[in-house]
Amino acid sequence: MANADNFKALAEDMANAYTDRVKRIKEVKKETNQLVKDIGEDNKKLKADTQGLIKEFTGESKERAADTAKFLGECKEEDEARAADTAKLLKGFKAEGKERAAAVADLLADYKKERVETAGAWKGLLSTMAATRKEKPSPIAEAAAKAEEKALALAEVVE
Repeated sequence: MANADNFKALAEDMANAYTDRVKRIKEVKKETNQLVKDIGEDNKKLKADTQGLIKEFTGESKERAADTAKFLGECKEEDEARAADTAKLLKGFKAEGKERAAAVADLLADYKKERVETAGAWKGLLSTMAATRKEKPSPIAEAAAKAEEKALALAEVVE
């Protein structure tokens, strides 16, 4: 009977081991399914978080793009205003330059006229002095008078 009891105990041990293995396999399957479920939920959460970040970054990018466009628009307006101001200044400078050129031309004309009158008066003075002394004018005075006449004639041609 000892063998029978041993076989009986061995059979019970084998049955219990089988039951324990089946139970443990069920537990492993349950734990695996729970792990798969947890990973799936974590993936959904990560996906949602990632999509939230992408949405946030997209919004920030759009804001930056809008701010940049606004800034560029302001720069363009300022540039156009500066260009308009510069055009006005250039127009003013051109007008002022023409006025100054006309004023300088008037001054030169007055100078030439006064120079001609002065040369004539000088020539008259030389003639008067020569007549008073009853002598010929000095060669230096004659040369100066001729040079002045040439300069006057050239000035009249230039005008």
